[in-house]
Amino acid sequence: TIAPTIAPTIAPTIAPTTRPIPATSPMPLPRIPGFEAAFAIVGFLVVAYLLRKRI
Repeated sequence: TIAPTIAPTIAPTIAPTTRPIPATSPMPLPRIPGFEAAFAIVGFLVVAYLLRKRI
């Protein structure tokens, strides 16, 4: 008996599509003014409290 031969088929190649990269805004995010100063003041108050408590 003769075995059937499978004819090779050429699959179409799919080119990868690139997504456009969204442009980042040059403006920095708005920050709350003095927010870091609040942590510094609280830190100084804690240190002052601990030093005063020891004396």
